[in-house]
Parts: sequence; structure tokens; C-alpha cells
Amino acid sequence: MSQSLLHTYFKQRVKQVFNHLHDFDSSMSETDLHDFRVELKKMRAILKFLSKIYSKQKLKKSARLLSNIFQQAGDIREYQLLIQWLDKNEMTVLKNQCFPEKRMHEMMQHFQQQTHLFKLELKELIDQLTDFVKTTNSILAEQYAIDLFAQINKIILKDCNASQWHDLRKRIKQWQYACNWIDEKDWNLEQAYFQKLQEAIGNWHDIETIQQNLVAQHKAYSNQIEVLMELTKASQVLEKSNKLRKREVQELLARKVISI
Repeated sequence: MSQSLLHTYFKQRVKQVFNHLHDFDSSMSETDLHDFRVELKKMRAILKFLSKIYSKQKLKKSARLLSNIFQQAGDIREYQLLIQWLDKNEMTVLKNQCFPEKRMHEMMQHFQQQTHLFKLELKELIDQLTDFVKTTNSILAEQYAIDLFAQINKIILKDCNASQWHDLRKRIKQWQYACNWIDEKDWNLEQAYFQKLQEAIGNWHDIETIQQNLVAQHKAYSNQIEVLMELTKASQVLEKSNKLRKREVQELLARKVISI
């Protein structure tokens, strides 16, 4: 009996997730950590699919283990994006006072110290998921991708607002991952369009996240004039950028509605 595409894809993810975790443990590289996090996303996509078919209770522990590792990697990624934005916009006061690079290095060191535990948890998770992946009928994976495609189009056609964009992006990413588990379909145009849309939403969401992080600093540094002045400057730059990113998403959403 030949392996399903889902099983083949899953085995590739298993190999890559351990390779990238090993590389990060050796190098403490931001790139290796990012690649590891991307592989975790792909593993989460498989787990989410399996949770739709089988009892969520059976997969509860696996979901919790994966979510914990992913969250810690995500916190570091969010801090990295924030520092990159501050550097790009020459916000040195905010970076030095509120978001020092030392803090990011501490977060990465803490993550590195847990790599052995992460390997054990990932092995436990993979051992459990393997049986589910092996026995899952390919028809279920195909139907799942078709259902996701329908959900995405339904959201877009409803003229979704900004509060729904992040959820829309997650569904698009889930669909993109699911397309790797099924026989190729004639979705080339949709793949290209959805890739542009999810990237645009991702860029907008990054700005939103940076804004939220900076707003949280006002109270903590209310007596430091220099910090408050740069926070005001940063807010103005972010607001302008947010409007631009938002317009890009809106234009892409309108294009889909018009084409349909």
C-alpha cells in the first residue's frame, strides 16, 4: 500500500522540525529559529486537520505541547520584528529604554535551554500523530481543503472588515498547507491571489502588533519625557503605515469580489 500525500508531507515535517531545532541549538541563529517556527506551523496545520476528524480529546495533549513551544518561539519572533522596526525608523530611545536587544538574547537563551525538553515533547507528539496520519483516508484531506476554500471565499464575499482579517489569513495559510496533502487541483490562480492577500494581511497585522506593544509603554514611562516624545513620533509613523497596509488589503479583497 502506497503512502498518502499527507503521510509523506508529515514525514518531511518531522525531519525538518528536528533539523531546524538542532541547528538553532548549535547556532542560536534567528534564521534557524524562524525556520523551526515555520515547521511548527506546518505541524499545527496537520494537527488542526486531524482534530476535525478525530476526537479533540485524543489530541488534546499533543495540541497543548505544540502550542506551548510555538508560543514561546512566537514571542521571540514578535520581539525581533519590533526591534527591526525600531532600527529601521531610528527609534533609538525606545529601543534602548523599552526594548533592549539584551532582552531578546535572554529570551533566545531561555528557549535554547529548553531544546532537549522540546525534542522529547515533539517525539511524544509525533509518536501519537503518526498513527492518525497513517490511517487517515486521502479523501478526507481533499474534502477538508475544498471546505476551507469555500470558507475563505465566503468570508471575502461577505465584505469582511479588519477585525476578521487575521482569522481570514489563518484560514488561507491552513488551506495553503492542506494543498500539499492532496492531488494537485486547478487552483493556480487562487494560489497566487491568496498568497498576495495573506502576505498583505500579515504586513498589516505586524504593524498592528507593534502599535499595541508601544501603546502599552505609555503608562510605564509616563514620567520620562524623552521616551514619551519618541512614542508619539512612533505612533504617527505607525498610523501612516497602518493606513497604507490597510488600503493594500482592501484593494486585494475588492479585486476578488470583482473577479467573482
